[in-house]
Amino acid sequence: MATTLNIALAVWLMIILNVLDWIYALLWFSGVITQDTSVVIAALGLPYIGVIVVLLLYVQGNLNRYWASLTDHRAINARIGVGEVIFGLIGILS
Repeated sequence: MATTLNIALAVWLMIILNVLDWIYALLWFSGVITQDTSVVIAALGLPYIGVIVVLLLYVQGNLNRYWASLTDHRAINARIGVGEVIFGLIGILS
């Protein structure tokens, strides 16, 4: 099965996320938070979320094609364990 995943694109998107993180950290830990700094910090969240959405949508199509190509496997419902609940709570708290 052929994939349309482009590793270079994924790497560049991750580099963009890291650059946005560094800018955010430099602004946050600069020592003085003014209203202008707060607006810039809040505005950095939009492209950050945008890059994540692009990355997820890019990968989702390939995942859908993979699952659709499996003809001899049947999906079953799985119970949610304690580990999944703990990771979910950690994600919510972070």
